[in-house]
Amino acid sequence: MSSTLPTTCDRQDCFVQDTQQCAAGHMQANKCKYFSGQDDSESLINQEDGDEGFPWTGRPLGTTDLRFISATQRPHVVGIAGAADAGKTTLLCLLFLNLSRGRLREKFNFAGSYTLLGWENIAQNMQLNAGETIQFPPHTSSSGRSPGLLHLRTMYDKNRLQDSLLTDASGEWFSAWTNNPDDERAEGAQWVANHADRMLIIADTEALTTGSSKGAAKRALEFLIRRVQHNFGKDNVALVWTKTDFKRPKALREEVEDIFTSCFGTAPIFDTSVPDESCNGDDKTLKQLTELFSWAFTPKVSHVTMKLPKTDSDDPFISYRGNL
Repeated sequence: MSSTLPTTCDRQDCFVQDTQQCAAGHMQANKCKYFSGQDDSESLINQEDGDEGFPWTGRPLGTTDLRFISATQRPHVVGIAGAADAGKTTLLCLLFLNLSRGRLREKFNFAGSYTLLGWENIAQNMQLNAGETIQFPPHTSSSGRSPGLLHLRTMYDKNRLQDSLLTDASGEWFSAWTNNPDDERAEGAQWVANHADRMLIIADTEALTTGSSKGAAKRALEFLIRRVQHNFGKDNVALVWTKTDFKRPKALREEVEDIFTSCFGTAPIFDTSVPDESCNGDDKTLKQLTELFSWAFTPKVSHVTMKLPKTDSDDPFISYRGNL
């Protein structure tokens, strides 16, 4: 015996075409008042009675999907801001590949993800087989989607669990946001600035040191740093140098880092690089990633100070109740 689900729905939070599950919980299409498909075999999805699928696809989450991980606690959001092709997605690849192979266990352990397919889709480009060279991830598209949110659940500090979201957003969004935060193309970047707990600003060594546009790249990075300061704030920001296998003049590094420290004071600065293909688990690269993401995953802690009023009672409730 089979039941049916609608293939199209008028609910804004129902994505039955992707998830094969009705957001209202119905197994039969004719019981869902939001059903808008045609009642024929081609427009209905057959399911066996008792079948239950997952209400997510494994691909990067959209903003509506956050309900799956925010029911018990607010997830920790790590924003990654940078120009197109600056190395944002490659940085995420390196994180996932090392986590999945247990190489970051000194600080935190992988404990699950709602976006395994999304991680695999970007990480497969960085996996190195015998005789092959590293293929960098495809360019992140700037059209037709909300910010790509990659989910990680990690265990740290004596079996404490934390849900984290890392943004895989288009570099063009940040370029538009740097020029004008009210630009329609900048909505995704502004979402990141509004919701991130920690922000990583990417400094692309290659773009800053090679080609005829390196001067423009430096100006764009300076404007991005100042935009983050203005729209995100001065706390919980780090500068991340990528592609550090390119030669980096000391004067350039000092100039960029002086701009950064003028905006964010003693905020941390990290170097990252892709391991050489001849090395198996390069210790330098692993140390870089561990230091960077140990900082990025550190939750913001709010301290609440409570002063007990003077009383003869040992019961805090009675102490406060007597002072109302």
